[in-house]
Amino acid sequence: KRMREKRAEIAHADGHEGTMDARAQVFQIRGRFTGPHTIEINGKILQLRKVVISTGGLPAIPKVPGLADAPYTTNEILFNLEALPPRMVILG
Repeated sequence: KRMREKRAEIAHADGHEGTMDARAQVFQIRGRFTGPHTIEINGKILQLRKVVISTGGLPAIPKVPGLADAPYTTNEILFNLEALPPRMVILG
């Protein structure tokens, strides 16, 4: 329950619009670090104090024999569990 509440507190900032609402600059383009406090984006060098690299992504379900027939949890639902499972193995 606690994790669901904590995630609900930050959910408004999860995603592109929420990040922009937090007054952060968002670049959806390829860039490269050119120094400890600089990044190049579209040929322009930007100086910055902090960077968040958010690639998005989806969980990758490993091809483990029998896993498809077993109940498993990914990061997408882990924090919404209402009860702890009796046992858990973490792969990855």
